Amino acid sequence: ARCTDRYPLLSAIPGPCAPCVCSDAGVLRGCPYHAELSDPILWISGRGVTAVAEGALEGNYGVISVFLHENALETLPAGVFSGLRNPRGIYLDRNKIAVL
Repeated sequence: ARCTDRYPLLSAIPGPCAPCVCSDAGVLRGCPYHAELSDPILWISGRGVTAVAEGALEGNYGVISVFLHENALETLPAGVFSGLRNPRGIYLDRNKIAVL
């Protein structure tokens, strides 16, 4: 499935990392649409995400997989994934993260 198959209204959501919300500089601020739909998968790969704001994943309690690979991440805030109840996979490959 392609992103446009999973999110047919993707073009209606502004920003570089839609369907999540990012600043123009690529800082992930949140994924409220995923949270509202109780989507178990966050597809944020290859979206030019440069950083993740503290609390960006709040409200996404039921997420089991987070795809953040192929971005420009160098660091992550402490506890960024702590609000996820039962994550099974967090994919961070092909970023610039040196230490977790």
